Order: sequence, then C-alpha cells, then structure tokens
Amino acid sequence: AVNGFFPPELKVSVCDVDVHRDSAMATYDLLKLLAREFGKGYRFSFVIGTDWLQPGTDLRKWESEEGVTGHRLVQEFDFL
Repeated sequence: AVNGFFPPELKVSVCDVDVHRDSAMATYDLLKLLAREFGKGYRFSFVIGTDWLQPGTDLRKWESEEGVTGHRLVQEFDFL
C-alpha cells in the first residue's frame, strides 16, 4: 500500500521492527530506536490520522517509557 500511494521519487518504506516485539512500543520510543539503529542518513516521519487532529485530543500528552514525551515527539519528528 505504501509503495502504491507515494510517488517513486519519495523514498518511503515500512519497517516491521515493532511487529516482532512481545508488546508494542510507545511511538516516541520507537522513533528514537529507529533513529539510533539507522543513523543520520534517514529521516523518520510519523503518520497520523485526522482523529488525532480533532478538538480534545493532544499528542503532547502521549506517554512513553520516559513518561510524558508527546511534546518531544512533536518537536523532534516530522508528521505526514
């Protein structure tokens, strides 16, 4: 689905690193892990649905293993 949606010049790929874990990782923790594993040659973006853009929702309140890190998620990563 990803390759059919994005144009070929936009290098987008899907990674299954979270699929093989015993439990899901928090979004911020997963993006930080990917950035560490793949290095500076890659840029990671987070794809969200419009349900997270509705009144009453706040990404900045999302939590991870480090506590509330939603504000850092918004500051450190791009969103599509």
